[in-house]
Amino acid sequence: MAGDLDMGLIRIIYHSWMNDLSDLPKQNIVIDQILNFAQNFNKRNLIGGMLYYNVHTREVYQFLEGPKNQVEKLYSNIMRDTRHQHVVALLQIPIKERVFKSWGMVWASEEDSKGIFDNLPEGALEQIEIPDGFTSNIPVFN
Repeated sequence: MAGDLDMGLIRIIYHSWMNDLSDLPKQNIVIDQILNFAQNFNKRNLIGGMLYYNVHTREVYQFLEGPKNQVEKLYSNIMRDTRHQHVVALLQIPIKERVFKSWGMVWASEEDSKGIFDNLPEGALEQIEIPDGFTSNIPVFN
């Protein structure tokens, strides 16, 4: 991955809320579509990461890392994606080494995601605004 350093690697961790996907089958279809697209797009753009989705609260946490220009462009697209609301970057930093060595996107269950966000800067969680009609238990931070 020595070539990664020449590209200037960054990591972005964001939080968002999925728009109303009332029934579980619809939620699973949308999440599968996002994962399939992300795996293909990210591999082509040397981006790696993890997606966590809470079906009860509709919260999304995503961890993106890779070449600065590609990750910033992807995050900009995510911010405009109509499937998301209240997208907030919790962390955006330059990195020297990837956590996710292979490119693509992995799905994380609540158990898988424990500890992965432990190094967020102080106050990052205060940026998460809970919109009317939503609840949050912020499971990955417990």
